[in-house]
Amino acid sequence: MVHVSKPPKGHFHVKVPGDDNAPTEFLSLSEWMQQSTMFNVLTSMKFFKHYLIGKVFSLWKGNVRFKMYNRTRQNLARNLIQTRPAFLQSFMDINKTLYEM
Repeated sequence: MVHVSKPPKGHFHVKVPGDDNAPTEFLSLSEWMQQSTMFNVLTSMKFFKHYLIGKVFSLWKGNVRFKMYNRTRQNLARNLIQTRPAFLQSFMDINKTLYEM
């Protein structure tokens, strides 16, 4: 939890009780206004405005592709002729003969 105070001459961020790593921060009013303006300018740009949506979509798309890859891989493992026990010994003998050539 962050405690924020806005006195007339600046802006305070006070650290959370029990969190020793979070320092107290003071910004002068002019510096705070500059950072606020920069934040508003950046968030109005198309790239930054849609960044989180694009990032989540990219993660979702990657997960869907990985799921399809796994489904295809399992389907091949079930239906591929080389994985059938009846043909396994024959394929091993052929592989051994080809390796010895």
